[in-house]
Amino acid sequence: MTNTFARHLEVTGAGAHDLAMRGWTSDNADPDNMLYFLLASENAHPGGQNVAFYRKAFVQGQLVWARESSDKSRREEYYRAAQRMIAEDAPWVPLAHARIPVAARRD
Repeated sequence: MTNTFARHLEVTGAGAHDLAMRGWTSDNADPDNMLYFLLASENAHPGGQNVAFYRKAFVQGQLVWARESSDKSRREEYYRAAQRMIAEDAPWVPLAHARIPVAARRD
């Protein structure tokens, strides 16, 4: 079945899908912008960004601790632990990764 893009967002946002293709581009370099928004349990609701409706207490804890920590090495540990569990559970499968070119001058 093919839907319009608006209908696709509506269906996947409501969880009325078995399998879907979606995309996300982080607007900053912080892993929180990707992992928390797309995989935190509290974002797994109709209208939320976690359209896989993935809920895992361990992952949620790691993401919250990372979000609350100001220690860079601790945050990295929390995100690594969360990513290992996410990879094991495979709530989604990344298909592509875009590289965004940036032009700069020294002056």
